Order: sequence, then C-alpha cells, then structure tokens
Amino acid sequence: METAILVGLALAVCSGTLDGSMAYPMQFARRWRWENIWIVFSIFGMILLPSFIASLTLGNVFAVYERAPGHALWAAFGFGAGWGVGNTLFGMGVTLLGMGLGNALIISLSAVIGALIPLITLHPEKLGTFEGNIIFLALGVLVVGISLCFLAARRRKDEKPMLIRERTNFFLGVLACIASGLFSPMLNFAFAFGAPISQVALSLGASKIGASIALLNLALLGGFIPNAIYCTFLLNRNRTWKDFILPNTASHWSYGFMMGLAMMGAFLVYGIANVFMGPIGPVLGWPVYMATLILTANIWGLIRGEWRGSDRKTYMYLFCGIATIVVSIYIVSLSQ
Repeated sequence: METAILVGLALAVCSGTLDGSMAYPMQFARRWRWENIWIVFSIFGMILLPSFIASLTLGNVFAVYERAPGHALWAAFGFGAGWGVGNTLFGMGVTLLGMGLGNALIISLSAVIGALIPLITLHPEKLGTFEGNIIFLALGVLVVGISLCFLAARRRKDEKPMLIRERTNFFLGVLACIASGLFSPMLNFAFAFGAPISQVALSLGASKIGASIALLNLALLGGFIPNAIYCTFLLNRNRTWKDFILPNTASHWSYGFMMGLAMMGAFLVYGIANVFMGPIGPVLGWPVYMATLILTANIWGLIRGEWRGSDRKTYMYLFCGIATIVVSIYIVSLSQ
C-alpha cells in the first residue's frame, strides 16, 4: 500500500473518532433546549472556528476562490448546504433515539451513499475491478455491522434521551435519522466534487491544512444556513431565547464550543486525509470515517450508561456488530 494512502486512512480513523465524540457534551447542557445548544454549536463549528483556521493557514482565502473553478465552488457550497439539512436532522434524531441507535441508522445510509456516488460518478473505471469489488465488499460488511448495532440498540431496555427536557418519540426519531442519512453524505460529495478548490490552494503554496480548510470553509458556510434557519424557528416558536441567560448556564456555552471544536477538527482532518489519498480519497476514506464514527459513538454510549440493564443477547449483538465494523475497516485497507 502506498504510504500516502496509509496515512490518509489513518487520518480518516482519527476523523471518525472526533466526529463520533461530537454529540457527547450535549447531554450536560441540561438547562437548555435542543435549539439553544445546537445554534451555539453551529456558530462555533461552522462559522467562527473555520474562519479562524482559514485566516491562520491561508491568509486571504478569497484568493483561492477567485482562481478555483465556479462549478467546484458551487458544489462545495451546495452540497455543504445539503449536509447542513442532514446535520440538523442528526441532532433531532440522536436526541430522540440516543447516540447508539441514532448513529446506526444515519451512518448505515451515509456510508453506502457517501462512498458509492463518488465511485460511480468520478471513478466508473474501477467498477468491476479488484479494487472496486473490495470497496463494495467492505461497504456490505460495514452495513452488516451497523445493522447488528441497530438490533442491539433496539433491544436496549433503558432508552435515555440526549437532553432530559426533550420528549422521546421513537417513530419521529427513526424518520429524522433516515432523512439525515440521505442528506449527510453530501459533505463527502462536497469534498469529492469540490476537490479543485484544494488543488488550487496547493498550487498557490498552501499546506495540506490550508488546502483542506479552503474547501471546508465554504462547505460549512453552506451547512450553517439550514441549521441557523431551523434553530431560529424553534427559538421563536418555543420562546427559548431567554434560556441563553438562565442562571448556571455559563458552562453550556463551553459545551457548544467543544461540540463545534470536535466537529471542526473531524472535518479538517478528513479533508487532509483526502488530500493525502488524492482523487480516490472520498471513496476509500468515507467508509473508514463512518465505521470509526459508529464505533466511537457506541463506546460513548457504553460509558454514559445507554446500555445499562440490557441482557446478554443485546450485548452479543453489540459486540458482534463492533467486531464486524472493525473487519470492514481492514477490508478497505486491502483495496490498495
């Protein structure tokens, strides 16, 4: 395996670990509603932190955008906005279903769609080859592993919402997670079809971090818009603007910052992974990133007691699912 591909896959694992930890601080914002913590997280993770990193690594990011092809700019922004819709639905889904079950539904769809669309549209020559067949096999194994985790989560006896003030609703949670799974892979489409932005940044002397943030900054700007619109709607409807100044909520702002930092770090590292792996990055890196994300989310679920009170068969499903997901990551490494 080429060293660059190996480094890229390792970075995809790191990215999935960060993103799988993103929602964990949400549970501590007990005096805020979902819309309060989500808008703070969105501002930090999608606007302030990306802009700050871009200013440090690129200086004038607009110089990159002026030279990048228009179709790449619109692809990054447009697919980023689609991902923003999925991101909003993700927050609703994990609130209603919990981290383990919510992530299982979302990631099973995201992993397959996010990897296959770039493979089919950008690398059709790989279909039917050994490399292409290995990727299909890895995706199939990954879906089996995620399905086992789903069965385990569905059998769980003590279902705990992410925010104790939110009301659980299994049916609505499932619908939100399925919809999120259809929109969430659009972030990978932004990396795949917006790749010329990173290439222009590299040609102008940017580092790999700079090349990654040049694309990511635009994608996250698009993603912020649907998140901001929906959160503002909820803040007005529920009259929860005042919750921002409730007593003993100063720490809640830090939880939103930590969520934004984890997500920003995850996507930045994933972007760097794609730079290392080149054009095939969105095909190889996405299933590894997704698999690591679900592993991390389930580990956090165990730590926070989501599985407490479950029987032996439930744990068997869970650990078999985790083992299968690990196998899927190994299979991806065999494709190079």
